Amino acid sequence: ERLEILTISMDRLQKNTWKVGRRAFDFVLGPYVSDNVKDYLATRLRNDYRRRTRHGNSHITSSEARYGNSLVTSSEVEEKERLLSY
Repeated sequence: ERLEILTISMDRLQKNTWKVGRRAFDFVLGPYVSDNVKDYLATRLRNDYRRRTRHGNSHITSSEARYGNSLVTSSEVEEKERLLSY
């Protein structure tokens, strides 16, 4: 067995949220989720991050990021997969 660790710098996240998010989703979800869904999730992350920075809160671990209604749920991912399968 081996342990893989992905580190993400806040500077990189702030400068290229989509790219960093996409890399993280690829790392976490691997081959179990399609590239289209990972792209969708990275886009959601980027849009959520932009919305929060417009309101003065740019830290990914803010309470709004953890508890707000903008987080992606597993049912949304399943729905996206279903729609992409057509």
